[in-house]
Amino acid sequence: CQRTIIFIFLFLSHPLRAADLETLKMGEYRLMPVGSLFSTGGFKPCHGIIIYSPQRKQAVAAHFNEIGTVRLNDMVTLAIRELGPPHSLIAYVAGGASSSEFELRNRSNTINTLLRARIPQDQINIRWFHSFRSQTYFAGGNLFFDSNSGQATLTFTAIHNGETGVWSGPLV
Repeated sequence: CQRTIIFIFLFLSHPLRAADLETLKMGEYRLMPVGSLFSTGGFKPCHGIIIYSPQRKQAVAAHFNEIGTVRLNDMVTLAIRELGPPHSLIAYVAGGASSSEFELRNRSNTINTLLRARIPQDQINIRWFHSFRSQTYFAGGNLFFDSNSGQATLTFTAIHNGETGVWSGPLV
């Protein structure tokens, strides 16, 4: 049901069908086809990362559970090699629903890697999720991307007092 709501939102104004949506698997990163519509895959503690070239209308995307320096560096290197110089790229990052020391290091590593690659700080869009210890429970998120328009849409689901709510909006 939650997935249906997300797909309905995403495809009401988009000519593609849900079958055209490419979804990354956990631990995967890759160069996405020009003009593609894709999802980083569902995440909670994981990170969805997209590095996008508005000029080429193409992106490198990842779904990482553990932000290892080597894999993240490889992803950034691929993006710069295939998409162009870092100053021309836009990054979108979401996820990381944990307050553990490990997760805080993952967040810091992600930001520092993008900055070391010389992607301008004002072109890095981040939305970290937070774990809730109250009656609200964060159930998961997803980062959808349309490389034709450059629109990153973040969705996440929260459960509160037995009711499920889905929020969706642009990640800017």
